[in-house]
Amino acid sequence: IISDDSVTPAVRIAALAGLGKRIQELETSSGENKQVEAATIVPTLNKILSLPVKSLPPIGRDWMQGRALEYSSNLLSILGDKSQELDGAVKSAITILKDSDRAIDLRIRTVVFLSYSANAGITLPTDEILTAADELVKTSLRDVYGIIQDKKFEEEITGLSDMGMGGGGPEMMGYDAMGMPVENERNYLPITYFVRASWRLVTLADSMTRLAQQLDSDKEQYEDRAKLIRSYGVKFYEEPKDASLTSAVETFDPESIVPEANDPESKDPGKETDPETTPKKLSPFKLR
Repeated sequence: IISDDSVTPAVRIAALAGLGKRIQELETSSGENKQVEAATIVPTLNKILSLPVKSLPPIGRDWMQGRALEYSSNLLSILGDKSQELDGAVKSAITILKDSDRAIDLRIRTVVFLSYSANAGITLPTDEILTAADELVKTSLRDVYGIIQDKKFEEEITGLSDMGMGGGGPEMMGYDAMGMPVENERNYLPITYFVRASWRLVTLADSMTRLAQQLDSDKEQYEDRAKLIRSYGVKFYEEPKDASLTSAVETFDPESIVPEANDPESKDPGKETDPETTPKKLSPFKLR
């Protein structure tokens, strides 16, 4: 049913969820044939991971492939010395990882699966995967940083703000220890975005650490890089503020930083510009 293109997506998704439960049962089973049964599941997962673009609606396809990656990771421990059965899944995962048009979260899940595959003894192009994972860190940060810039740009051209009409008002004010009014720190990004950004960075960092174990050289360099990435992921969760996100972008992708409109360093005194044709400093198009 799962791999039958004539079956409706809802039924295929439900069947895949059922397959996931069966894999969980195999993980806790002490049966002698569980390795053989696990091997019979592999072709189905391989087909899901290689689904063509138009085979399912994008959301359904991403969900099924995300689950297939998770289930493939679970099968690694069951297959044991027969983990090479998942070579096809590994190749499909690498293809998804390298496709910049695929969803960020799905590509991150491929890195997770590939990192566990490397630990299971499957030969991988580890350097390529680590490079792609590092680029995914930047892509993940740009994704949420762009939202901040979009909100700032919208506020600039409309004069309206999610935090109050005209960018001010009582809700923007707080009080210090002496009871004096002070302007609160402005945060444009909802907390839910920080939770996802935190998951992305921590997940990538942990996967990069596992992958680095397979390297003969540059191992410590990647491990240190992973620790730094993870520290920012934890910071997003503990301090969900725009400043935390901006700090991470400055560290990992400084070229994406958009100068503030009132930043004197963003102006070139020796160059005259036409105010009618020059993009505003906060324009999100500078990120594209």
